[in-house]
Amino acid sequence: MNSPILIYWKRLFFLISCAIMSSFPLKKVHAQSLNPNWRQDLTKEMHQFQKCEHTFVNGTNTCNRFLGESLTVVYGITDFYLPQKKRHMRVSEIVDFLGSSENWELLGKAYEPEALKKSQEYANTGKAAVAVYMNPKMKIGNISLILPGELKSSGSWGFLKVPNSSSFILSDPAKSYIDKSLSYGYRKGAIKYILLYGRKTIQH
Repeated sequence: MNSPILIYWKRLFFLISCAIMSSFPLKKVHAQSLNPNWRQDLTKEMHQFQKCEHTFVNGTNTCNRFLGESLTVVYGITDFYLPQKKRHMRVSEIVDFLGSSENWELLGKAYEPEALKKSQEYANTGKAAVAVYMNPKMKIGNISLILPGELKSSGSWGFLKVPNSSSFILSDPAKSYIDKSLSYGYRKGAIKYILLYGRKTIQH
């Protein structure tokens, strides 16, 4: 049998262990789920984005939040939000995040038919997929969200079949769009700088 002293020390050790663990909060991993009203809700976001006044706070465009929020609106995940900074990621931060995150996988480049096909399959099965563009010379970029829909042949991209998408374009808000082929937002010359990523299914 355990003596009273031994029981006391076991309880004390347990309480100390709990206190230590509580000081290291676990990072939440949000399960993705396609919003059945994504088109309507995303359209509302686009209207707000078009009215957004582009000001800068600590070097970040205040309208930048719509890029990350679109992921939340459609797929219900907050991967592109930085809680410690209380803001959404910039495009350059999203690029770095996707390249290192265990929850996202590289599907391929935008000129690869299989990568384009797979990104559309992701969206159609309720899994998030994005296309990220970053020009290494000009240091400018953009992100497009892959939406449920169908692949369509694009003449401007050499008749590749491209997925349905949306994009909130900070550099030219008037060119932002919803429910259009991925090639709509990019010139053919940009295709070599576009990478496609898909959000993995997280097992709980």
